[in-house]
Order: sequence, then structure tokens, then C-alpha cells
Amino acid sequence: MQHGISYLAVKNDALHLAIERGASSDYIASLKQQIAFEATVGYEYTEKPFSELSGVLCNDYAFNPFRYKTVEEGAVYNKEAFPNATGGVRRKENVVGKCTWVCLDIDETTIKDEEYHEILNSTNHHIARTSNPDNPYKYRVMLPLTHPVDVDNEHWKFFIGSIAKSIMCKIDRLPKSQLMIGYKGRQVYSTTNGKDIDPTPHLNVAKMEVAKLNEYKIATTPGEASKLLAQPYSTFDFAFNAAVGNRWASSHAAIHKARELGASPEYIEELMYKINDFLDVPKSRETVKATLISAI
Repeated sequence: MQHGISYLAVKNDALHLAIERGASSDYIASLKQQIAFEATVGYEYTEKPFSELSGVLCNDYAFNPFRYKTVEEGAVYNKEAFPNATGGVRRKENVVGKCTWVCLDIDETTIKDEEYHEILNSTNHHIARTSNPDNPYKYRVMLPLTHPVDVDNEHWKFFIGSIAKSIMCKIDRLPKSQLMIGYKGRQVYSTTNGKDIDPTPHLNVAKMEVAKLNEYKIATTPGEASKLLAQPYSTFDFAFNAAVGNRWASSHAAIHKARELGASPEYIEELMYKINDFLDVPKSRETVKATLISAI
């Protein structure tokens, strides 16, 4: 099967130099923001065997598994910022079609990239480090799917989250249009003679998770919302009394519902601690902060 990819050459030289010289995190972040801004328009789209997709991980490219609608096709974009734009435009409104592979960002792990390559030895993949070439604990993992899938924005984060869980890794559940950057000179660890990921069970998980969120959606006036937030134990009863095996999803549903009611980040953080403390065997606050508070 051929695998589609949107790609764009980017200028990472200043970033490479800043990292090499040990520049401040703020300065490095500002360079990444500039690269992201410049990597908005001009994307090309092609289809290749999965084995050839590794090239964007070891060269200076922006890339994405979806096709972006082009300027010529009427893509949505800021015409003042990009008056001479052509080609594909990276923006959520411009994501079209299906994807045949996913790319996961690994930022929090105790497993080195080379070790993870060995763990995934029977699954087709490409693994390469991100902006810091000396950090083996931050890398990207490309995974091919057995067949193309059409996943909307609402289901996407649950879909990739389920895939990540199935291969035992923690990820940032990034949106479909997320900018991904490859870096020149990175070593790529690859397996291309193994098995592809079957997306079907992960699509089913996504459907169930979205159904749970929709179950808790409500329409209220600001006054009614305030009253509901003032009664957390009844308003979020489904999370406080969630069955074993459903607590993680219910806590995320509580975050979603609290946001709908206009709760502040501080309120939601305290709510997560209250839900955790309500358990027969509460998790440590550090665990709650790492797994739930980070999602607020």
C-alpha cells in the first residue's frame, strides 16, 4: 500500500545552532515558533511506500499524514500574512481525505529510542529523535496502518491515544493538523518487514470515548452553570462513583464537562484531586498531576 504524506522543506539551521550552543529554552522556543509560522503554506503531497517515509525524519522537513487543501482549491488561510501563498495550507479546516499512518510524539518516557525500537521489533515503524539530537528520551514514532481511515477531529485524539496505549507509550494527543518537524542528520531506527497497526479496534475505542463525552454534554445558563459547579459531588457524580476500569475516561469526561460549565483551570485541577481522593485507594498527587492535570 502507498502512504500519503504532506511535506515542506523548512529552515532549521538557526535552531540546530542554538541547541548546539546551549541557548536558553525561551530562545529555542521562539525559533520553533518562527519555523511553525513559516511552515504554514506551500505543502506538497505525494504517496510512497512506508519504507521511504523515514526521509522526513532525518532531514529538515515539516510533514503530516493528511493531505492539505491547496490555495488553488480554496484553502482557508491568512491572505495578509501569506499574500503569495501556493500549495497546501496547514490548518485544521484544510485537512482532507484519509490517512494510512500515524506519527506519535514521545516526550515523557524512561525508554530510550533505540530500546523502544527493539520493543517494537515485530511492528513496522520509524523512530527518530526530535530537536535535541542528544536526548534519547524525546522522539517520534511513525506507524503504518493496515488500511486507510477517515477520522474526524473529535475522534482523532482518542484514536491516536488508543494506539499509543496499545504499544505502551505516553503521548501528547495532538490534533490532526499538527505540525511535525524532522531534523537533518537524525538516525532513524526502522522495521519494515513486520506487521502494520490495525486501526479498527482503536476507531471503536474513539467512538466509545466520544459517546461518553456526548452523554455528559449539557446546555445551561451562566447562573445554572455556577450552581452546578458549586455542587461538584452531584454534578460530577459519574466520575466520583465511576466503576473500576472506567475511572480514567470518566475523569476526562469530568474535565470536559467542567470546561463546558465555564470552570477555571484551578477549579478543574482541584476537582481532579477531589475525585482521586474519593477513591478507595487514591493515586499519589504526582500521578494525578502527570495523568490528568496535564490534560487541563
